[in-house]
Amino acid sequence: MYEPDFLVRLATGLTLVIEIKGQQHGDTDAKHQAARRWVTAVNQSGRLGRWDFLVCRDPRGLQFAVNGIVATQNRIRVPELER
Repeated sequence: MYEPDFLVRLATGLTLVIEIKGQQHGDTDAKHQAARRWVTAVNQSGRLGRWDFLVCRDPRGLQFAVNGIVATQNRIRVPELER
């Protein structure tokens, strides 16, 4: 079972699934792909609001990454891209 490190609800209503990842493990890619598929499915259903997935490899840059998501929230997102 996959459990993300954080779920963050932004003031814009967007919920972020945040994964803090320092080192790559054998199952990392599979977990991230599953999370992206889940976010896509939830967004397509529209019943749970808007969601996004963020992998943070350097926690010092987390605020910058979140700001980037907020700035582009209204644009069409490609869920396969890792930020």
